[in-house]
Amino acid sequence: MTTKALLKLYDECMTELYENSTPKGNWEELKEKYKNTDVEFFRKYTCKDSLFKEIVEKYKSKIPHKWQRQRFSTSIYLGASPLHSMPEEIFI
Repeated sequence: MTTKALLKLYDECMTELYENSTPKGNWEELKEKYKNTDVEFFRKYTCKDSLFKEIVEKYKSKIPHKWQRQRFSTSIYLGASPLHSMPEEIFI
């Protein structure tokens, strides 16, 4: 998969994560507003852990190479994605 295709998939994934976050966010607007800044805007947004994982896996499954899938999910988890809560099963 080309870098351009991976970046498009990354943006699509982030868009869906922010659409499902609390509060809802617009990834394109946030990306534009905070580019070239050190503001950690993503700390204001949360997403339920199970939903976060479901969304990431949906996009990750579209990537053919294992090493690209790993880099993709690492970029999402360590990037400017909404914070995701702890898995529910920890509290049971």
